[in-house]
Amino acid sequence: MLAIIHLGLAGLPAHARQPDIILILFDDLSPRLGAYGDRLASTPHLDAFARHATRFDRAYTTSAVCAPSRAALFSGMHQQSIGAQHHRTRGVGPWPGGGPVEYLAVPPPEVKFFPELLRREGYASWNVGKTDYQVGDPFTIWTRSEPRADWENRPRGRPLLAVFNIAYTHESYLWPPEASNPDPAVRAVAARNKLVLNAFRGLTKPADVSVPSYLPDTSIVRQDLARLYDNVAFADAEFGRLIARLKAEGLYDDSIILVTSDHGDGLPRVKRALQAPGLRVPLFLKMPGRTQARTRSDLVSFVDLAPTILALAGAPPAAWHQGRVFAGRRKAAEPSHVLAGADRFDETASHQRTLIGRRYQYIVNHRPDLPALQRLAYRENLPTMQEIRRLEALNALSDGVAQWLSAPRPTEELYDLLKDPDCQTNLANAPAASRELARARGAFARVQGGIPDLSRTDERTMVYSLWNGTAQPSTPQPTFREEAGFLHINAADMGSIGWRLAGEQEWALYGAPIPIRVGRSVEAKSIRYGWQESGVATYPSAFDRGSSNSPVARNAAD
Repeated sequence: MLAIIHLGLAGLPAHARQPDIILILFDDLSPRLGAYGDRLASTPHLDAFARHATRFDRAYTTSAVCAPSRAALFSGMHQQSIGAQHHRTRGVGPWPGGGPVEYLAVPPPEVKFFPELLRREGYASWNVGKTDYQVGDPFTIWTRSEPRADWENRPRGRPLLAVFNIAYTHESYLWPPEASNPDPAVRAVAARNKLVLNAFRGLTKPADVSVPSYLPDTSIVRQDLARLYDNVAFADAEFGRLIARLKAEGLYDDSIILVTSDHGDGLPRVKRALQAPGLRVPLFLKMPGRTQARTRSDLVSFVDLAPTILALAGAPPAAWHQGRVFAGRRKAAEPSHVLAGADRFDETASHQRTLIGRRYQYIVNHRPDLPALQRLAYRENLPTMQEIRRLEALNALSDGVAQWLSAPRPTEELYDLLKDPDCQTNLANAPAASRELARARGAFARVQGGIPDLSRTDERTMVYSLWNGTAQPSTPQPTFREEAGFLHINAADMGSIGWRLAGEQEWALYGAPIPIRVGRSVEAKSIRYGWQESGVATYPSAFDRGSSNSPVARNAAD
């Protein structure tokens, strides 16, 4: 049995009836599903699941790129409030204008991701796959997290939070299976695509796809769209295998299951774009015992997921959560708008904010001097992006596509999502929309004013404030205090604490004082998100401490 299963539970409440919670998270998936009315999609497993779940028709991420979006999902805070808004903070080369190459986001010290909060409530937290949320990988978030972790040996007798990541819809799976690119990383992706996706090629006919108005209608683009539908079908098959296993192991009927994606399709002018197609995602929620499909049209934001999951587990949302509970007994009223943003993407600068209501979307461009589709090395590997560049050189792009490559852009954009779901016609200067524009400006000022936004300063200055310089700080070691036979462990700077008995392999999450045991030393370490974890502090056993007449020794002997 894992050490973490039998350590750290002293003083925690019993949760015999707490539900298991399963979160299934796709990469780069718009609602291209049969359950959302897409007749071309081959998604029988997701469609079957939807027949027993609630489908949300207005669910939006807070960013149209993965790492900032996932930071918001797991923290329950907008990415710009915790320094996670730029994609990425690590491993992408120098910033525009020069500066440090790598850093990590640093949330306020009290902020913890919802899997860690559920661990405090007695849950075991299991992650399979991606953990791309900009604060590093704090060891206190997950009981177990591995690229291909097997959860067969999960803890028994404790409620389970399991997060599964399905990546086959990611942008990189749209790269062609053959590549002559000199970059070895690009060639590796091409080889992977050929190996993994070959069996699912050719399911969709290019002639059958519908080309959105923000892309050129050419054979290359149609082939890419057909490949995208094939990838969705492949991901659906993986989803089906996962659901079958959950059913076989008795984890399906009585679990709360959420299914969503980190943002929209990996296509140009969807991924990384602040218009609604890049932010709108599928979202399903299946509650235990529910057998009938339902639909809801209220606005849901990714910052709502953390407080909702906690509430469904019977735990209170945190005071610092910026979202609402959208399901269960603690369900809160629908907001009038949801907020999202776009900041630096890899080597390209950006700074935009948007407010989405039930009908209209309002966008503020703080960098109108920059085009929407800048040259971004990663995206340039997409055949569709290469086709756009080819047509641009020939001056053969339609106005509807060319507008995304030109600058300056308007400082404000307003779209009618009912009449213009592709967000092609900007109404900000239309006299007939002046009242709606004024309302949008007022709502944006109110909502934006209540959300701390670290992009109000430049990125370099932000990092200096998060790290008190350019070097990553180290979390101080935790300290010990013994009282009445119990060991109390404290963390400076409100870091999270893990502990174990000497000789154990895995770290338990500290939640309450620990009974002192004869002959066993206690090890502890601490982590503040975005900082280096502390060194290990050791509390000696009663034998090591000497006198058998000491209160600690007597208590341990009893």
